[in-house]
Amino acid sequence: MDSGLAGTLSGFELMWSAYYKAGTTPPAEPSPPLPQDYPFYILIESLGSNQEKDRTLLENLLEEALNKGIIKEAVIAYTQSDLDWFWKIREDVHACVSKSTFDQHFDISLPINSIGVQLESIRDKLLQLDGVDEAYVFGHIADGNIHLIVDKQNSTLQLKEAINEVVYSPLAAIGGSVSAEHGIGLHKKAYLALCRTEEEIALMKSIKLQLDPRGILNKGKIFDISDS
Repeated sequence: MDSGLAGTLSGFELMWSAYYKAGTTPPAEPSPPLPQDYPFYILIESLGSNQEKDRTLLENLLEEALNKGIIKEAVIAYTQSDLDWFWKIREDVHACVSKSTFDQHFDISLPINSIGVQLESIRDKLLQLDGVDEAYVFGHIADGNIHLIVDKQNSTLQLKEAINEVVYSPLAAIGGSVSAEHGIGLHKKAYLALCRTEEEIALMKSIKLQLDPRGILNKGKIFDISDS
């Protein structure tokens, strides 16, 4: 798609089956544009300058993908209403949250070519944990950014840390990160060393100290300068 759309590919969002089902099953508003029994769903967006030409190009690429067996089925947004419908499925995170007893969120990154294998393993291990009912997975594949919403039965520290261990522990070995686009904050503070070396953390702390020697900006997040 990236090659075929000649630089106009602007969105490539992957949704695992559970996420798609949650976003297309009442009380979620959108109806499913495709059947709910596929393992993966991709939302592709192209921003070109000639709507008719761009649509024909996308149709041809989808037909090629179908003929090659890369995809099973496709549906195209022909109107703004269709476009809003499709994006609503991807963006309505609340559809998963509302189905969860307690929810725990993740924003990780990992090499694109390892996403399939790693997320299958992570999701399987999460579902094996006593107290986890579901794991909703979706993400921005082009930059290796994956989100997880874990539906769990309680908010105990023990279960929270067990879930963290499953999600974060494989990342260091494959060059992943505990944070992709939402920062470190307090939740990921204890896991920063999984994706940053001691030297990198020391450099980060040094920069923080230079820019905020009194430790008054975003106080206590990641580094507590008052302890330096």
